[in-house]
Amino acid sequence: MTAFSTKVWPEERQIIVDAMHFTRVIALDDRNDPPWEQADGHGPVADWTRREKRPGERELHRDGRFRRYYDVAAAQRMALRERWGTQRPPAARPRVATRLHGARWCDRATVARLQDWLTMRFGTKPASARMVAAQAVEEDFHYLRGWCTNAWSDLGYTVTLLAADGRPTPEWDACWGFESCDAYILTAATDAAAAIAERVRTSHRDAVRADQRALFAGWDLAGA
Repeated sequence: MTAFSTKVWPEERQIIVDAMHFTRVIALDDRNDPPWEQADGHGPVADWTRREKRPGERELHRDGRFRRYYDVAAAQRMALRERWGTQRPPAARPRVATRLHGARWCDRATVARLQDWLTMRFGTKPASARMVAAQAVEEDFHYLRGWCTNAWSDLGYTVTLLAADGRPTPEWDACWGFESCDAYILTAATDAAAAIAERVRTSHRDAVRADQRALFAGWDLAGA
């Protein structure tokens, strides 16, 4: 079972990318709605309620006398209908994908973990679509519970190019909607800094060439 816990914490630090200095800020993104409201692919979650659990439901989170319930039975039907895998890669991440019994978008590490779990629980019996769906629902439940209990949270990054004297420049980039249970945000921030560095270098080269062309044009006019 995947451990959905924080791997990346909010912080501010200087990083060096392509010989340029940047400030990288990782901050909490508390403006996001709950994960089950942001995207498809999650089981139904009830609003806060004081009622008792119904058949097929599982308590997702509790706050005093109020509870949220996860509808396991409905999630299982969704998983079978939509052919859920266990863990789908975050949006914008390159997908190194394979297929396992029709499961959708399982990365290879997830496939290996799922196979280990199925072997441990069901022995050598080939995994059926229902087994795969059951594990997908279990993963989804713990993923959503982790968000509810603050085991992980939404993050965003801002990277800003620094001048030679250490002051911030107007060159920066930011992106939000990452998850603290996945270190991918660090890779994305580094990629953004590399794009800024390339843009600055290209702009500098273009400016130098424009100055050279203007200088040569001046020499041609003087020679004429």
